[in-house]
Amino acid sequence: MRPDIAKKQGRDEIEQCAGYLLFLDDETAVILINEDFLFDSIRKNFCWVEVLIHEITHYRDYKNNLGIFGHNTYDSMLSCCSFWYWTEFHARYKGTCQMLNYVNRMPDDERRKYETDMMERLDCAPDFIRSDADKKIQCYRFMHLLGDIAAYNEKGFTVKSEAIEKIFPNYLGYIDFLKSKDQIVDINFLIILQYNLENEMNIEY
Repeated sequence: MRPDIAKKQGRDEIEQCAGYLLFLDDETAVILINEDFLFDSIRKNFCWVEVLIHEITHYRDYKNNLGIFGHNTYDSMLSCCSFWYWTEFHARYKGTCQMLNYVNRMPDDERRKYETDMMERLDCAPDFIRSDADKKIQCYRFMHLLGDIAAYNEKGFTVKSEAIEKIFPNYLGYIDFLKSKDQIVDINFLIILQYNLENEMNIEY
């Protein structure tokens, strides 16, 4: 890893992730993909596609919305929770859609493995979300799950979860709300997003 990249964010944090977007001090954008994850995924599945498109989408979201709420750097924009929540949904949705474009070319028995894996993850969703006590991290994880659900349903899979309904009863309607902004968000949208997530998510311990 280049020393300037490690200095910017910290090697340990970066290496825990499959993919990572950061901006150096001169605002140069760097997309990092974990080498072990990449080679393993190329051999086994198409998850690397999701990760690559995910990080590219974060970059585009940042460029398209720079300055919102007065945030003029990438790090500053990520400190704005409502933007962070939306771009995590948007990046996961776009990345998973692209991954499933490849999956849908596979034989049915191979394709069904992805649907089965998705349903198993949704059944475990409440435990996974509340495994971190930080409400912001819970919302971050929930955004990823909603992005997956949106993509799977759009690409011809049947994905529905009673476990998710217990956390957020109107989650399908909320997916439509999140998808209503494809590139540029506005302040009212972000205010509604953050209020609903942080006040209506039903996480019981």
